[in-house]
Amino acid sequence: MGRPQLYHTPEEKRAANRLKSKKHYEKKVNKIAQSNGRVDAVPLEREERPRSKLDIIKDQVQRLSQRFERALAQRSTSGYLSLICVGFEIHYEEGYVTRAKDFIMEKELEFRKIQRALEKYQGMVQEISGISEEWKQIEDTAARVREVVHWLDDVLCKAMVEPADLVKRFHAKQLDFQTSEQLKV
Repeated sequence: MGRPQLYHTPEEKRAANRLKSKKHYEKKVNKIAQSNGRVDAVPLEREERPRSKLDIIKDQVQRLSQRFERALAQRSTSGYLSLICVGFEIHYEEGYVTRAKDFIMEKELEFRKIQRALEKYQGMVQEISGISEEWKQIEDTAARVREVVHWLDDVLCKAMVEPADLVKRFHAKQLDFQTSEQLKV
């Protein structure tokens, strides 16, 4: 003859196990807390004042500005565009015309993402504080990003129409970004 069953259903078994665990925890709460490292844990320091939406947006814009500078590879706009043209030329001369065009498209897409994010934050700042100093700072960065996107788009159009002509005009310094007065600064 076997031992009589105390609990007949799975629900009764679960309830009994919960009760047993709860009693064990209540008896040994200090020992369990100590083994988990909770007794000596240092409370995290919290910021004393809650941050405003404007402060959060300013931080995001700062990060986008840094991302823009990293995307430019710490070069001037004309230096970066020259680097893109050299990359295009390398792919083109290896016989990979599609890869050469994709190279420019990927770079343009990277800047377009930054541009969209800046436009979003600029709209949010305008809603919060109107045309303020913060809005003007975002506009300065957004204008630089728009300029890079414009020139990349121009180079991409020339690459799609006549890739060989793009390479030839690049070496002759006849591309629009090379002759523009805006970029000579």
